[in-house]
Amino acid sequence: MDIGSGETKVPQFQRKFVWKHGQAIDLLDSILRNFPVGSLLLWRTPRKLAVERNIGGI
Repeated sequence: MDIGSGETKVPQFQRKFVWKHGQAIDLLDSILRNFPVGSLLLWRTPRKLAVERNIGGI
């Protein structure tokens, strides 16, 4: 999951962000440490999405 390079995006149909920056960082830290975080859906497609957003301003 390469967020920093802009490879990982959020599709426009996803709801708006409601977490604060620190909360999002904590979630990514938990994933990195292999802590249970519930369900996370990732979708890989070779096609460019018509409408997309960056993750948290990155």
